[in-house]
Order: sequence, then structure tokens, then C-alpha cells
Amino acid sequence: MCIIPVMKSQILRIRNIPQVEGKKPAIVHVKPVSLLCVGMVTGLGAMLLPRYGATIGLILFSLCAF
Repeated sequence: MCIIPVMKSQILRIRNIPQVEGKKPAIVHVKPVSLLCVGMVTGLGAMLLPRYGATIGLILFSLCAF
């Protein structure tokens, strides 16, 4: 059996606050998921428009999906 120790650099610290027993660490949201979903729906809707609207919709959808 091999035991791999966790290095201190692998632990994400938020403002270097020490961990308190029994408390979960704070959740950090990096991406604005709701805004990206709105952009994807808008892009899908714009793809139903004629030529230029479909191009803009495709670009908006792919940017939000990325």
C-alpha cells in the first residue's frame, strides 16, 4: 500500500484563513454560469434569423460554450 501525502501547495487557501474543524471551505465560483446560459439561449435564438443574425448567433453560442 502506498500513501501519498498531500502537499501544502495543493490546498487552495482563501485569504490564508486557517481551516476550522467541522466547517466546510467556502465555494468559489469562477464562471458566471447564469450569464453564459442566457448568452447560449440568445445565440440559439439568433441562429434562427436570416444570414447575418445566424452568423452572430453562431459566434455568440460558441463563445459562451467555450
